Amino acid sequence: FSKGSNGISLLVLSNCVQELAKAGQVLTRKLQKGGEQAAALLAGTEQALTAILSKTPPDEWPGALKSLDTIIFTLEYMAKEDFQLAKERFKFEIRQSGQRRRMLW
Repeated sequence: FSKGSNGISLLVLSNCVQELAKAGQVLTRKLQKGGEQAAALLAGTEQALTAILSKTPPDEWPGALKSLDTIIFTLEYMAKEDFQLAKERFKFEIRQSGQRRRMLW
């Protein structure tokens, strides 16, 4: 494969297409659920993809895009997370671990 006028080889572009196709399949299945979470998932995925493409040199895009399906899964579960509850639970666990430590000494 030869490089195009912008310095990106056809092989790199082909690998990008493959990775984007895989991520697209994952995203399509997730978006079929619809609702508010689907809109947030799509927006988050768009932000992640924009960041990958803007902060990574083009010849490294395929490697960076391999993680896009993992990013989609992470964004999906972040939308389901109750951060206030998680914060309260974290503080509780910290207090409990401090009490346990004092009991050991």
